[in-house]
Amino acid sequence: MSTATTNELNKILEDNDMVVVNLWAGSSDPVDEFKKTFCDVEMKHESVKFCDVDLDSNVEVAEAFGVEFVPMCLVFKQRHLLLQQAGNMPEDVLDQVVSTLETINIEDVKKMMAQSETPSP
Repeated sequence: MSTATTNELNKILEDNDMVVVNLWAGSSDPVDEFKKTFCDVEMKHESVKFCDVDLDSNVEVAEAFGVEFVPMCLVFKQRHLLLQQAGNMPEDVLDQVVSTLETINIEDVKKMMAQSETPSP
């Protein structure tokens, strides 16, 4: 897992189909616990890119995602944000989220979103 700057995060999102991001700042029990969980889940998903962003050094990322609490987990598929979850997450839950979102066809999601935006007669 790598710690990314804002520019590196943009490149990571461009270069990878699915990206899981751990947004953190400082050191606290929840932040430290989630870092371990994050690393453990990363080991189970070789086809998914995992990265950390230190918000103390990358304030613009915190502003872009409206971060009020850390840690915060973001999951992107083909540059589309599918999950934004603040707070600690148990390993089995994060593992299931990543496994489930790996199977999502983003084109199907786009179609469903377009249909839900179409007004009914």
